[in-house]
Amino acid sequence: AVPAGATVDSATLTLTVSQSSTDEQPISLYELLAAWSAGASDAETNEGKGALALAGDATWDSTGLGGTWATAGGDHGQTPLGTSSVAASGTTSTWELGALVQRWVDEPASNHGVLLIGNEEAEHTAKRFDALENISGFPVPHPPILTIHYTP
Repeated sequence: AVPAGATVDSATLTLTVSQSSTDEQPISLYELLAAWSAGASDAETNEGKGALALAGDATWDSTGLGGTWATAGGDHGQTPLGTSSVAASGTTSTWELGALVQRWVDEPASNHGVLLIGNEEAEHTAKRFDALENISGFPVPHPPILTIHYTP
């Protein structure tokens, strides 16, 4: 944990692609501006088709906390924090998040996480990233890593 009052010198989010249905695709990272929750739904096998939402799952319309998003798809910043060209399974992508993490340290209640948005205009552009709940990456699992360097 970064102590209150610390200065964030740098922060980098690293994600590993565990499944890909296509070649390189741009993925943008946005700050989420509202609280949300993840329920217990879990897509089977090739997750590209998703799963039925269960109680507590955030969806296109719902935050999962009993309310709706102000903007369909999730309340997020209008400007991406960064965009990375995401390639095939087993590759990693990074985003620099120093300013965002500094804000989270200064205003902890503003930390609602981040949202990844890919090439939503074309078919078969999905990318699956390893997550803490499902680190079945190939050839070995790689959970998300947020590396923070700070001065106390």
